[in-house]
Amino acid sequence: MTETKLSKLRITGQSHQGITTTVKVRNLPEFFVDESERMGGDNKGPNPLEYLLSSLAGCTSIIAYYVAEQQGLSYRGLTFTVEGTFDPRGFAGEDDIRTYFQEVTLINHIETDETDEAIEKLAAEVERRCPVYNLMLDAGVDMSTQWIRTN
Repeated sequence: MTETKLSKLRITGQSHQGITTTVKVRNLPEFFVDESERMGGDNKGPNPLEYLLSSLAGCTSIIAYYVAEQQGLSYRGLTFTVEGTFDPRGFAGEDDIRTYFQEVTLINHIETDETDEAIEKLAAEVERRCPVYNLMLDAGVDMSTQWIRTN
C-alpha cells in the first residue's frame, strides 16, 4: 500500500495597530488584509471575505485550466464575477447568525468556440475538483454557478 504524501501550505502574518494585517506568502511581496474605512480599517487591502471570493475565482481559473487541458477543450479567456451575501449581524457578535456567506454566486464568462455540452462537462469537473468551491459547499453556503460562452 502506497502512503499518500500530503501537501502543506504556509503563510506568515503580522497584525499592526488597528485591524490591518500584513501577510507574506512564499517569496512574494507582502500584502494587506484590512477593512474599509467605514468598517474601521485603513482600506489598505481587501477584507478576509473579499479574499475568499477572490480565492474562489482564482481557484476556479486554475482548475479550469487543468481540466480543459485534460479534456482537450480550448478557450481564449475566462473572466469572473463573484458575489457573496452574508448577514453582518453575525460578524458583529449576534448569537445564532452565521458569520460567513449564506450565498455565493459565481459567473464565469468563457471565451471559446466549444459546444455547450463541452462547457457543461468542464464546469461539472471544475466544481468537483475546486478546493475553495467545495470548502464553501461543505460549509453549507448556497453556491450558484453559471458558465456563459462568449466568442
